[in-house]
Amino acid sequence: MLDPAQLSPEACACYTRIQKRLREQNAWRDEYALGLAPLAAQCAAYLRDARALAAMKDTDKHKRLLETELKRTHRRTRQALKQWFVALPPPEMNAQGEDAEIAKLCAPLPKLVAPLD
Repeated sequence: MLDPAQLSPEACACYTRIQKRLREQNAWRDEYALGLAPLAAQCAAYLRDARALAAMKDTDKHKRLLETELKRTHRRTRQALKQWFVALPPPEMNAQGEDAEIAKLCAPLPKLVAPLD
């Protein structure tokens, strides 16, 4: 099982935002922690792959195959989010070609400001 402390920064942000949503709905249970970590990692992996694909040249012979696989990954990731009761609007792609809602979940968390002495 994936420990939440081992998540990438993007996955950690996703984990934090989904946990916050579930807490606001009074639906969070501590035992969800280990199950939510792989979902957050899946969201971050989808974004990583979408960004890598966008950086590929259109002439790359493998790009079309990778686009097909990314669509499958996208569909599975959204289905997994729905299973966790994460309300999602219909899929909308941002200017970078990523699912806008997944990109928001994985966006960097705000930095905490240290108290002044």
